[in-house]
Formats: sequence, C-alpha cells, structure tokens
Amino acid sequence: MPFPASLDDQTFATPQELAAAVLQRANHKPDTDHLLAQAAQTGVLSRDEAVGLCAALVQTGRPVAVAVGARLAKRLDDPALCGLLLLAHAALDMGTLLQSAGDDTSVEDLLLGAAAALAKDNDEYRADVLRRLRITGLGGDEARLVARHGTAKEIALSLPSVLLEGLPADCAESIAAGLKRGGPHKQAILDALTPLAPADKAKVWMAARRIGVELPDS
Repeated sequence: MPFPASLDDQTFATPQELAAAVLQRANHKPDTDHLLAQAAQTGVLSRDEAVGLCAALVQTGRPVAVAVGARLAKRLDDPALCGLLLLAHAALDMGTLLQSAGDDTSVEDLLLGAAAALAKDNDEYRADVLRRLRITGLGGDEARLVARHGTAKEIALSLPSVLLEGLPADCAESIAAGLKRGGPHKQAILDALTPLAPADKAKVWMAARRIGVELPDS
C-alpha cells in the first residue's frame, strides 16, 4: 500500500490517518467522495478500504457525511454496498433523511438513488429498492431501474404507475434501452406506454430509434 500518500495537497502517513481526515472533512465538504474515489482509482486505497470508509461515513448518521458515503458508494459501483445503503435508509430518522445534500436533493434521495444504481443485478435488492422508490415518489429512479434491469413482472407492476404522471425527466433513453431488451420486457414496456401523452411518447420513440429498436406502427 503506497503510504505515505498525497491527496488533494495533503500527505497522510497511514490509511487510518486518511480515514480520520476524510471523516472530519465529510462533515463540512460534500465533495469528499471525489477525494475518496481518486484514492481508490489510483490504488492509494484498496477497494476493501474504500468500501470500509464508505460504510463508516454512512454509519455516522450525520447528514453531510451520509451524503458523501452515498455518493462514494455509487462511484465505487460495488453491489455489496446496496444493502448498507438500504440499512441506513431504514435506520436514519426523517429529520436526517430530509436534510439537503446540495444540488436540490436530499440525503434520502442520494441514498435511494445510489442504491438503485447498485441494485440492478440483485433480484432481492432491486425489489426492495423499487418499493422504497415508489413510497418516496422518486419516479425517475424507479423508471430507469425497472426499465433497464427489472423483470417483465416488475415492469408491469411499476412502470404504468410512474407514467401516470407523465414521463419523468431523463428517462426516455432508459425506457428505450428497456425496449431493446425485447421479448416480454419490451411488451410490458409497450403496454405501460399506451396511456402516455403523445409528446412524451415521441421522446421515447426518438430515443428508441437512435439505438435501433423496432417499433410498432402506432
């Protein structure tokens, strides 16, 4: 392990010293996940060490630190962290979850958004995340996750309800990608799109054509 290590114009003698500095900094600077991701990508931290720091950040219960941990979890793209994020979402009080995490988003939004990004290939986690996204009204994350990675049954249960309120922002490409999966997944998405307003449906159709999806005539 290459210690002492220099990151962000600071030198750390040991992994423990870096961890302490990160935890302290995360209470004040929401961009700390960038520092940690850099450390993981350059080999200063092993993946296990980066995951451990992510867990430590989330488990502090302090809004800014939890937000940093959620962003880092998404950057690390380690499916094992999905369970940790869901445990944090269940354990934290609403006062913490509703705290602003910057960029017009809340701590809860970050936790569930990161969990959605990590749950794609795990049936148990994906079902849990989809349920929580529905309860919290995060329709965009729900639509992106279920269209790209959900089963046909999950699509049929989830997507029509999301689309009742119109096409969520930045979802046309994900729904088009879901159509490209073909078979029952494609049919479930087509059924869900039926009541969509023409302007919203046109956005999906355009995205689908760009990636070569064969579309129905109407």
